[in-house]
Amino acid sequence: MKTWLATLGFLALCLPVAGQKFRLGMQAAPQLTRLHNSQDEPEGWRLPQASGGFAAGAMVEWRFRARWAAELNILFSLHNQSYRQRNPLTAAFEPATVNLSLLKLPLFFVYNARPNDRGATWRAGVGPVLTLVMGAEES
Repeated sequence: MKTWLATLGFLALCLPVAGQKFRLGMQAAPQLTRLHNSQDEPEGWRLPQASGGFAAGAMVEWRFRARWAAELNILFSLHNQSYRQRNPLTAAFEPATVNLSLLKLPLFFVYNARPNDRGATWRAGVGPVLTLVMGAEES
């Protein structure tokens, strides 16, 4: 519930400034994630298996040049990861799963290769991502 309120609040702040240079929209993206815990079973060079996921939310883009823009997203994401955890009582490794609810706030600086083309366009973006853990459940 808090995530949806934060998303709606973000959109409410952005609507008054929406104009020619601003673009609002919805964002969805598939994700491939590998969570690593320092107490995972040591497997040498083998990494724990990655799990697929999905992130969805809202975005606002501010185009400050014809080809350049800044884009802020608010994305809600669910991740789960199975791993083997050492039991402190028996020193044996046991299977475990962690489920995380995340709120991701990426800020991208975007280059639009064909900004005025109404067809397909090429875009590339780089920037930092702030990730907040909204909830965690381990089993």
